[in-house]
Amino acid sequence: MIAAVSPDRDGVLRALKLVLSLRASQQELSPLMSEYFSTLVSRSLALVNSPADLSADVSAEVLSLAVRIKANQELRQKLEELLEDEANKAEIAGSALSILESSFDPRRESAHFSPAIYAAI
Repeated sequence: MIAAVSPDRDGVLRALKLVLSLRASQQELSPLMSEYFSTLVSRSLALVNSPADLSADVSAEVLSLAVRIKANQELRQKLEELLEDEANKAEIAGSALSILESSFDPRRESAHFSPAIYAAI
């Protein structure tokens, strides 16, 4: 199911990128933004860990991030660190944002839809 997510031209994860950008620049997040980030990352990680538990109420953001997490172990590691590590959030968020940005090709289309990825699925 995760592999069936339609290509994303970057729009679905804009809010996530904003949160990562704010954290990378050491700006404070509102409680709502912080909760959004924690929920999105936690639900995406849960989906990657247990895709059989997919339900109809999963958002496009969760699915899109889950695809990227599944395709990139380094992104997964950075996002998990952000959920756990209070001390180095700016550095970790900057790394996660760079990894996430690199998951798009020059036309801003999701790179995970390359022929090589489909062959692997």
